[in-house]
Amino acid sequence: MTRMFRRTDTGAPRLSGTAGDVVALLDALLVDGYNSVTLTSITRSGSTATATLTSHGFVKDRLVRIAGCNQTEYNGDFWITSTTSSTFTFEVSGTPASPATTGTSITAKVAPCDWTKTYSGTNKASYTQGAGSNGFVLGIDDTDAQLMRLRGFESMTAAGVNVADGSGPFPTDGQISGGCYLFKSNAASTAEREWVAFGDEKRIYLFTNSSSTSTGELKRGFRFGDFNSYTAGDVYNTYLVASEADDSGWSSGFYVLVSARASGSFLTNPNGSRWAARSYSQTGGSVRVNDVVSIAANSDATGSVHIGYYSNSAATYPAPAAGGMLLTPIYVQESIASGNRGVVPGMWAPIHVRPLGDFDTFSGAAGTELEGKRFIQVNTYDYGGGCFMFEIGGSW
Repeated sequence: MTRMFRRTDTGAPRLSGTAGDVVALLDALLVDGYNSVTLTSITRSGSTATATLTSHGFVKDRLVRIAGCNQTEYNGDFWITSTTSSTFTFEVSGTPASPATTGTSITAKVAPCDWTKTYSGTNKASYTQGAGSNGFVLGIDDTDAQLMRLRGFESMTAAGVNVADGSGPFPTDGQISGGCYLFKSNAASTAEREWVAFGDEKRIYLFTNSSSTSTGELKRGFRFGDFNSYTAGDVYNTYLVASEADDSGWSSGFYVLVSARASGSFLTNPNGSRWAARSYSQTGGSVRVNDVVSIAANSDATGSVHIGYYSNSAATYPAPAAGGMLLTPIYVQESIASGNRGVVPGMWAPIHVRPLGDFDTFSGAAGTELEGKRFIQVNTYDYGGGCFMFEIGGSW
């Protein structure tokens, strides 16, 4: 199931210009979870369960992990559907006894993505993807206060980003020496910076603001994990999206460019590099790929679509013909000649400039392919009105 995490959550880890902060953040998101509490009670009415604890700190649209109940239906991961200051609700299957009983205590926490921290070092870590994934590894070197390095590997023997400590690096040192970058903060201090993340057992998407705790400016970060491949038997469809260079001087961050398919260009912008473990042919090593969207997202068919930044001549919202919001998938393309290799799961690009407010939620229209899906808007580059839409409340 998909997880959503925010800096403003109770117990959420800090991101700042401090060595080791990203490791601590990823420990919480990928491995440990956060805001672990002991519940007072769980009761049930129909399929709706109500957990009680004064000042529990949970919010709607988080995946909560509950354990310790004698009735197994109450144990597991559940999307929080509503909250008050002392209760939160979630849906359960079956007809477990109410109230829930326990031989010890009933605990709850924000559920992690269930990856494994395979290796650790001083402000370094290696995280292996979870169940159902390719099982590849995200290497992190967070020894610098402001600038973190990261790289993907097919396997590793130590923490960090050194190519000698793993096999199948993406990118290689020949492509980007030392790996990709994340500019954490514009100050080497403990001043907090804004972040939001989405993830599951196969992938993690982290968006950050390097200058403040303001939302609407989540223009840095990285994505790592498996995309949904169109290639039969593709077991190397894992990619890393991150800055190609120290982009501390780039005011726009790295989520500026997503190519227009009609433009005939293949982007190699330094603040938006994307690297797959291997080609769709399953041979060789690290290969540059690109994120692309349909030309329907932009009337400037000869230029590039700046999804996440702004949309040139973006469609009116609501779209006059459809009467609502239009979204386009984000595709992964290895080359123009080879066509799309796959699609980015759970992440969509609107063809409008910020049709809703930051962190507003909505549902797919009945009778469309998006029926039954829920989404949340996350604003990225404020100057250009950029945003993405993410699926929440289910599985990617």
